[in-house]
Amino acid sequence: MTHTDPPRSTRRAYLEWVEEQIEDFKDTIPRSDLLRLADEVVAELRVDPAGQYQLTEMLLWTAVDRRIFRLLKLPGYRAWCNAQAKQSPQQNSAAESSVSK
Repeated sequence: MTHTDPPRSTRRAYLEWVEEQIEDFKDTIPRSDLLRLADEVVAELRVDPAGQYQLTEMLLWTAVDRRIFRLLKLPGYRAWCNAQAKQSPQQNSAAESSVSK
């Protein structure tokens, strides 16, 4: 018996794409800029009127990633799905034409 991975959901594919975009961005900016961004996020978390937060490393990572998501103006899940659906027919026809050559 062979183990096969279940098909990847579009939601999972989107989240992986977003994570890749954010990590690629982090790799392109100087460490000092990333630390400045983290400092801004910490300041926002401290003055958030919605309530108190326990400032943990995990919370900070998530908050910084959310800030980078907005900074990069990444599309939301539905917009990303629509873009993927539009690209799929184009990619399929391009792949078919390259195979027939």
